[in-house]
Amino acid sequence: MLTGKGIRMVQALGIASSAFLSGTMISTSIIAAPALLTPSMFYSSNHLALQWRNLYMRGSRVGPPITLLASSAYLFIAYTLFGNSNARSLAQLYAIAGALTFGVVPYTMFAMKPTNDTLILKAIDGPVQEPLSKTGETEDLVERWITKNLIRGLIALGGTAVGLYATLV
Repeated sequence: MLTGKGIRMVQALGIASSAFLSGTMISTSIIAAPALLTPSMFYSSNHLALQWRNLYMRGSRVGPPITLLASSAYLFIAYTLFGNSNARSLAQLYAIAGALTFGVVPYTMFAMKPTNDTLILKAIDGPVQEPLSKTGETEDLVERWITKNLIRGLIALGGTAVGLYATLV
């Protein structure tokens, strides 16, 4: 069982990794993905889908391990503190932080998967099309993905906020 410095290190790991996760998701939604929708950045719906897939693949390699690290850190602290009757309320806060942070997984699987799958298919199978306006289906899908990804980032931010609060009280 960890005490003192060990607990502080795990707290810092949980907070830092969930904040990184949240920041990555939110910045992707407000900086990177909207840049893909700039007309000069794509030539066709297929090209836009290919650029989105590249962004998605990079995130899918980084996000899951960080999610697991952050939620595991919070849940480890909760487990460690739960045996101490004086610290049960803190243990519950860390459990909530871990659950919120891990909550991005089911959110991704259920709320985002249909949009992700459709965009991936467009990137793989879609024919190269003529230049298009801002009214195409692919653009609408990317805009929908941006909103859903922002929500996912806010879920992770909630985990960070609860973890930070539990650490500071």
